Amino acid sequence: MFGKLFKYLFYLAFFAAIIIVIARFGFSVSYIPLKIHTKYFKQANIVLNGYDVIKYINEKKIQKGLSFYSLKWDEFNWLFSTSGNKKLFKSNPQKYIPQFGGYCGYLVTKNIAYPCDPKIFHVYKGKLYLFSSESKKEAFISDIDNQIAKASLNWNK
Repeated sequence: MFGKLFKYLFYLAFFAAIIIVIARFGFSVSYIPLKIHTKYFKQANIVLNGYDVIKYINEKKIQKGLSFYSLKWDEFNWLFSTSGNKKLFKSNPQKYIPQFGGYCGYLVTKNIAYPCDPKIFHVYKGKLYLFSSESKKEAFISDIDNQIAKASLNWNK
């Protein structure tokens, strides 16, 4: 009796483990149609994994913000590296928010909301664009005005 019960429990645990592995690695970061994305790319309700958006635009550098200089704006948490950067953002957030919610700009042109790598970015005409890979960044900036127009059309649907 215990042998049979053990056998069933073993198979149950085995199949549960397979399902967990598939769910974790098979579907962990997938393409999300634009219609069901969140407004900004975030993790744990912190936009851009906590990188300071002011640094991107004003200094063309990346730097993690500190929770000490956090600000809740537009229902999301934004982190800044200095109190001055927090004040700049608070005075004019529209100037600093990432385009297309911080999702990969190139894939937004394909009507897909795909998480960016916050370390791969481009600032163009004072606006911040983020990408999931260097190749997608290069494809986007090679014809940037047309790509922005395409992505904007998809984003605003």
